[in-house]
Amino acid sequence: MLTRVNRLTGTGNFDRVKEEGSLFQSESFAIAILLREDEEPSRFGFIVSNKISKRANIRNKIKRILREAVKANLPELKSGFDVIFLVKKVALARQAKDIMNEVSIVFKKADLFK
Repeated sequence: MLTRVNRLTGTGNFDRVKEEGSLFQSESFAIAILLREDEEPSRFGFIVSNKISKRANIRNKIKRILREAVKANLPELKSGFDVIFLVKKVALARQAKDIMNEVSIVFKKADLFK
């Protein structure tokens, strides 16, 4: 589980990042990134829609994998960003380690590492 300061909450925050943020694609997911005006720790949100799977336990499993990947990379990430993960259906067939590697690759592509 991510700490409270690293969680992006609230519909308004999610909408703002989706509308104004930059999008970076990967096979299993896309991330929308928005630079905030402050130097607070970066915040992360996860969207796994019903289109991906009707079963909540499967959607939650994907979110848990992504949270762990973010948590593993958190010490090396820059502050002041809001990030949303938009999961694609391909993620269902991927292994956890593959998704975790993909997260690191996309973070590098988005220049989120210090």
